[in-house]
Amino acid sequence: MRIEMIRKEKVEKERNNPAEVIQQRYQNAIKLKSMADGTEALLYRTLLDPNYYEKDVRPTTHHSRPTNITFGFLLNQIVEMDERNQVLTTRCWLNVNWLDKRLSWNASEWEGIKTIYVPYQKLWKPDIILVNNAVREYYGSIMSTDIMATSEGNVTWLFSALFKSSCPIRVRYYPFDDQECDLRFASWSHDVNEIDLNLITDKGDLSSYMNNSEFDLIEMKAIRVVNHFPTDNSSKWPTIVIRIRMERRPLFYVFNHVLPCALISSMAVLGFFMPPETGEKINMCITTMLSMGVYLQSITESIPATSEAVPLIGMYYVASLFIVCLATTVNVITLNIHRSGAANQGRHVPWWMEKYILGYMASMLRMTIHEPDSITLLKTSQAKHSTIRRSSLLRDLKRIKNIEHRLGSNRNRDL
Repeated sequence: MRIEMIRKEKVEKERNNPAEVIQQRYQNAIKLKSMADGTEALLYRTLLDPNYYEKDVRPTTHHSRPTNITFGFLLNQIVEMDERNQVLTTRCWLNVNWLDKRLSWNASEWEGIKTIYVPYQKLWKPDIILVNNAVREYYGSIMSTDIMATSEGNVTWLFSALFKSSCPIRVRYYPFDDQECDLRFASWSHDVNEIDLNLITDKGDLSSYMNNSEFDLIEMKAIRVVNHFPTDNSSKWPTIVIRIRMERRPLFYVFNHVLPCALISSMAVLGFFMPPETGEKINMCITTMLSMGVYLQSITESIPATSEAVPLIGMYYVASLFIVCLATTVNVITLNIHRSGAANQGRHVPWWMEKYILGYMASMLRMTIHEPDSITLLKTSQAKHSTIRRSSLLRDLKRIKNIEHRLGSNRNRDL
């Protein structure tokens, strides 16, 4: 109760004397400012004095000596592999270190301050970029914070980026393939006489790596190479190559592409067991063939249009499509023979079919060929002691077959 009364009195006093309240607040702010420690702010202003520090000039003890840059790379995640456009998207953290004597000070003279953080826009930074960049807006994907400088002049620049690099895709064994992609970092305008790039370690940092749902990371290593350009062989350009090797997980493609193709192909075999009288043998084969073509189209849309190699899964689909087409052709020949036999009952089978198909092929497939009842009756009628009249038998058989053929045609027309 008493606290509420004091608060009401204070509000009433501020309402009656606003000028006095403002003056008191101003005096309190001056008092707090005088009590604040301004050593770090003074050090910041001293180091970045425009008369002493120029951010557009390369830090070196002499203009003829190179600036040594130490490069570190941490792979955080393989975000996406765009096989169609041959682009690899990765999320990475970079650690860049160099020595700048202009940012050194005696810590004992500045109350023991050994580290200071400066916004990255105010300091010189090496123009190290991703050489095989695949997008236009390169700097838009880089996120940088303050740069750390120590009293000895060591400068550390830590930043993260979402890199999109070009990566040639090897589609020979797709989707049971492994890919090897390079991220090439180099200075765009300085050769080795001005900026010398070196590695912290030849093993990439994977301490914060997040697994990808499509690829397994097999190996990552860092390599320093020196490139020479044909226009100027005397200049050497150091490049840091981050080599990433990964293997695709094929489970998705097996269940969504390989198994459906195998099941569709098996449907072509069932066409041989369908009776010819149904009239649906050819329709079933054509439907199977069209289904195979649709799946083949879905595969061609997800891989790059290259003529260097044919994908393994593409060869599998084309082979399956060829088998289905062959099955359709055999079914057409079978229906043709069946219709010819129905109209010309008693016609002798050609010698080559009787020898190779009904003889050798039937033996290989362990099939037993039985003579039709009409042929058996004809042979019986042609025997010497047969009492069956051959002419009447042929006439009855033709009449029965013609009736069956006519009924089958009417049934197909009704369907």
